[in-house]
Amino acid sequence: MDTEFDPIAEPRVVYEGDGVIVVAKPSGMHCAPAGRLAPAGPGSTLSDWLFERYPMAAAVAGRGRGEGGLLHRLDGATSGLVAFATDDGSFAAMSAAAARGAFVKTYRALCLPAPVGLAGSRPELYAPPGADPDRWRSCLLRGDAPALASMLAGASIESRFRPYGPGAARVACATIGPGPASRAKDWTRDSYLSDVVTARPFSSGLLVEVRLARGFRHQIRAHMAWLGLPLEGDDLYGDGGNRAAELRLRAFRLSFPSPRGSGPVVVELTEPC
Repeated sequence: MDTEFDPIAEPRVVYEGDGVIVVAKPSGMHCAPAGRLAPAGPGSTLSDWLFERYPMAAAVAGRGRGEGGLLHRLDGATSGLVAFATDDGSFAAMSAAAARGAFVKTYRALCLPAPVGLAGSRPELYAPPGADPDRWRSCLLRGDAPALASMLAGASIESRFRPYGPGAARVACATIGPGPASRAKDWTRDSYLSDVVTARPFSSGLLVEVRLARGFRHQIRAHMAWLGLPLEGDDLYGDGGNRAAELRLRAFRLSFPSPRGSGPVVVELTEPC
């Protein structure tokens, strides 16, 4: 496996302070119970694992039953950093920071050119803002990673979302301009941004860093597939080729203001990821 995505073998605490605990989550582990999508039984989720070790995080009122101080979620297949509050005051402060866009998550992803777009989206294949759509599609067809990286780096991908596919297991994307998608009831009222900080050729595709100040379910996976750049190892949004043992998507950096007023906090996985 590429050292950029060495697996996280088991959960581990990587930061503790100012009313916040940050844990590195392995791929394949759910953050909290999620109905039929999450495995059952004690100790089966990241929240279970943490609450056994830090009972005060379990006592936080939180958002839902069994979530305690869980501040945000990662998809089960996504690995990386997840934050928990250890008291109600810290939970409220972190939630307020998230609402104003000050709780920022940065991800690393390996994308593979596949010019098929994302079914159910409008349009089905999308080019980054500022890129010529015909040139973008041509570069996807040729697998021209340097050209794709140069057009993608620094772009902000914005869309509305809707559930899509059997059991609504996936989401689809739509541009935010006026038109049928902006009026349809099944599309989200709000739009969501994925800011591509960097993009460069890597292995058989592109290695990108994507920053989210506010996230939606499967946001990066769907946005990249919408661009014709599904993530390696993504059975849900990929085209079935070049599969990896794990989804190549990792939350490797969190930044937020200290909920106890001691200044900005940046937590990052220090080993290659």
